Amino acid sequence: MIPRLFVLGLVLLAPVSGALADDPLPLKTSEVMAAQPPAAAPDEAAIWSSPKSALWTVRIQPRVWYVGPAGDLNLPGAPPNTPSYSLADLNTDSPRMSPYVDLTIREPKSGWFFTVSGVGVSIAQGSTAPVTTNIGTLAVTAGDSLQTNVEWNTFQFYMGKPFKFFDFGDKTADNSITFSWIAGLRTHDQSFTISGPGGTINSDKFFIEAIGGVKMNVQLLDRFSAEVDFAIGGCPTNRSVLSLDVAVGFIYRPTDAIGIHAGYRLLEVNASSGSGVNEYKYNGSLAGLYAGVSIRF
Repeated sequence: MIPRLFVLGLVLLAPVSGALADDPLPLKTSEVMAAQPPAAAPDEAAIWSSPKSALWTVRIQPRVWYVGPAGDLNLPGAPPNTPSYSLADLNTDSPRMSPYVDLTIREPKSGWFFTVSGVGVSIAQGSTAPVTTNIGTLAVTAGDSLQTNVEWNTFQFYMGKPFKFFDFGDKTADNSITFSWIAGLRTHDQSFTISGPGGTINSDKFFIEAIGGVKMNVQLLDRFSAEVDFAIGGCPTNRSVLSLDVAVGFIYRPTDAIGIHAGYRLLEVNASSGSGVNEYKYNGSLAGLYAGVSIRF
């Protein structure tokens, strides 16, 4: 009985043993991992610069802007044909450190980006009137001591999309230029308070305008980039405003996430409301150097 079972077992196991003999030995896990090529690390420079990045990018840039409002001012209530008063005579054009920040979120597939930015300028300055005149309803005599407080907050929101990308032939974003169009809105909240021996005058005005322009990003080598922004704006209402905004900035990134940002910005604004003796008019600019950090994740 036992020999018959032994023979039957050999007959049943023969096909299985033949199949095992035909198959190669199974690979060890370490051998399988070694045979696979390592995954390529993402190009950190391309995450922001390339219009076809595969990752969402958030960039925040807290900065200080060394700036002071300059230009000419007309306040309501002045007699007809009263000339504009120069802000240089009020000493408000002396630069001050002002907070300046922007936040940009970039969509990965299409290249769309959305930016919110703002700056707040606050100045309190004393001066001596150089001539006898009127600043709105405030009568000023040459030699009067004046105290001026200026509050100017401007905020903008715009969206944009790349429309041209040059890679200098090396097929990477390490050396590239990206052009993007931008469109959005900008607000100006201006407040001027001037005090002298003849009393005090205050004027608060709010303006909103549509803006549009072009942004250029230049990626140089691995850690250095430059940005140029150009935008014009306007609103043809009874609170009319025209503006020109030009900024040139440079970023050096010692790490992929943190950079040092510095540049120059010029914001020209011509804003007016009312007419005749009730006209408010400001024709001037904010201009100066800025510096801060650029953080992205």
